[in-house]
Amino acid sequence: MLNRWLAFLVVLIGSAALILTQPPQTAFLFLVIFVVASLAVALYLSTRRDPQSAAVISSTAAPTEPPPSFRSQLQNFWARFSAGVLQIRWQRATAIAVSLGMMYVGQSVIYQDPKDYPTSGGWVMILVGFAMFFAALKGDFPPLTGPTTPVENQPTDAYRLKIRWWWLLISVGLVSFVSYRTILKPQEAHLSEHIILWILSMVALVMAFSPAESEPRRPNTHPLRLWEYGLIVVIFIFGMLFRATNLEGNPPLLDQDEAVFAREGATFPLERFLITPFEPGNHSHPRIYQAMIGVSNTIFGYTKEGARMPSAIMGALGMVALYLLGRELFGWQLALVAVLYAIPWFFHIQLSRLSMNQPGDPLFATFAFYYLLRGLRRRAPSDYALAGIFLGCAQLFYLGGRLAIPVMIAYVLFIWIRERSVITRQWRYLLIVPLGAFLITLPQNHYLLYFQQPFSTRAEPNILLGGHLQRVAEGGQDVGEYLLTQVKHSFLALFQIPDQSGWIGPGSNMLGIYGAPMLLIGAALSLILIWKRPRWSLPLGWGFSVILIGSTLSISPPQYQRYFPAVSAFSLLVAMGVGAVAYGIARVIQRPQAYLKIALVIGAILFATNAWFYYGVYVPENNFLQNRPNFATNATAREMVAATNAGRQVVVVNQFATGVENTLVVQYFMMGRKYYMYDDGLGDFRGDKPFTFIVAPERREDLDRIRMQFPGGRVRQVFLGEDGSLGFYVYERG
Repeated sequence: MLNRWLAFLVVLIGSAALILTQPPQTAFLFLVIFVVASLAVALYLSTRRDPQSAAVISSTAAPTEPPPSFRSQLQNFWARFSAGVLQIRWQRATAIAVSLGMMYVGQSVIYQDPKDYPTSGGWVMILVGFAMFFAALKGDFPPLTGPTTPVENQPTDAYRLKIRWWWLLISVGLVSFVSYRTILKPQEAHLSEHIILWILSMVALVMAFSPAESEPRRPNTHPLRLWEYGLIVVIFIFGMLFRATNLEGNPPLLDQDEAVFAREGATFPLERFLITPFEPGNHSHPRIYQAMIGVSNTIFGYTKEGARMPSAIMGALGMVALYLLGRELFGWQLALVAVLYAIPWFFHIQLSRLSMNQPGDPLFATFAFYYLLRGLRRRAPSDYALAGIFLGCAQLFYLGGRLAIPVMIAYVLFIWIRERSVITRQWRYLLIVPLGAFLITLPQNHYLLYFQQPFSTRAEPNILLGGHLQRVAEGGQDVGEYLLTQVKHSFLALFQIPDQSGWIGPGSNMLGIYGAPMLLIGAALSLILIWKRPRWSLPLGWGFSVILIGSTLSISPPQYQRYFPAVSAFSLLVAMGVGAVAYGIARVIQRPQAYLKIALVIGAILFATNAWFYYGVYVPENNFLQNRPNFATNATAREMVAATNAGRQVVVVNQFATGVENTLVVQYFMMGRKYYMYDDGLGDFRGDKPFTFIVAPERREDLDRIRMQFPGGRVRQVFLGEDGSLGFYVYERG
């Protein structure tokens, strides 16, 4: 007991000293929390070992004569109050409440603009609250077993691996035919032919490993119930509401990186979709996502909505995949908690509202892990075939999807170490997964091999493959300090370090104020129980791998888009944290069976707070994609589209690196519309017809010459609404 009090006094004095380092506006708040936390810990440490002591205090007879004074009444009240507080469950309740309060206040202190880099006080509160929370749990962790236990004692012969070879040959034949047509120049097949035959090869593959009508089928010990199908529809609808509404105005600007994909996809309708989706496009990304944009353009036109709708749909479908994977790991309640957090999570929404291919990675990788776990539970070859199919699809979008392969291998090996019988009984079935992935990616890989193209041209951002680490060492820098900075910036992005890419915006962390403490608790819980419950290691290992390979080993971390392949893993860790908190509360109120209901209540609170933050803070601040070239090129494109819609000829008098030029943003919005670049010659331009000249401010002298050559027009200045600067001149007539 003495040692605990000495440790408490050391922490007390050290924490009090840290308050002096805080700015005046936060010192008082820290002082209040510090006093409350100290009292709670002191009460906990001073607990009497005799459980009857409280009864002795509470049974003290009140004096009858003379009438009690105010002081004696106050003493009696304090004695009764202390007797209640000294009960173990109220101590735990106080410790849990104070610990969570400290963690959230600490996170709110850290959540500041980059110009106000926080001191260590916020982290001290988070870590002290974190340690206090697990001390209050006393090793009593929630039973998040889920439906993943495989069915035992099944007849071996009744469910042997049987392959329907004709279906397998059909699958191989179809995908081989698609691969052959992929390399034809010029293309002879329509996009729809490639996609239909490719999907039919997937169907044939699943049929090859499904039992015939006369054969026994694998029992499903945990099928989706009817109401869950309705819940899945509701999840998708809410996902779309947060991701697909007002794509024209939020984000208000089309970024240049968005236009890389949008402009390429916009050309496909003009080519009558005589293209293959498996050919590498810009930055060596397969053109399947750009093909989605092309189809979207035929519905919504060459607009921001047309460019962004495929991402929004994949982001919403990712919520469905997240629910299914979470259900397979933890049961439907905590799966729903993960979804409630992720649907209004600003980071997930923002990258699902950009014309980028990142949402494809977590969507298909999450489905792949879901069917893998479902296969381990049911021992059904068709589930492993679906896992392979989705694993292959995950390779066709952003680079992060390729990490799903080593993560899945490591996950299966770890389960083999801890639950060897589960893997050894199904090792033949597990071979179906790489077979499926190989067949699905065959058209793309065949194209790369046939034309001798690299697997990826995006190795440069990696500090090892791109040679950056070698240049750091040769330049005389401290390699150890450099690597430590890489680790700190990449992992602390979840809690503190803002985005360096500009897509999310400064003044933010990835998880927001409300998700970070829960993820920290969930990650610790997963690590504590990793040996006892190996299947829980998936979210932790998946998230860690994406951060390490995608950010720590990449230049200039954190670039938030590189974390997006792990959004499902992060959401599941948040759900685990919520489960731990809910279980602690349920134990305090002596209703442990109600902890899942409490978890759903906390999930609803997370949903409400995340939605409030997104619509009440993040969107109004509009602190993303903010740079002058974006302002100017979007304004230029709007002016050009308006002029062509009015029937005028459009000429751009451009200047390099001003945004008033023929950027990819301009090319996308003007797709299918004729316009002239002044420096390239006017060609068949007619001066006697209505026209609009858009002139960069640096080309004012050219504007004067144009006015003399084509008199009779009017000049106006266009100022950029975002920063108020002069964007360009417009000279128009007619």
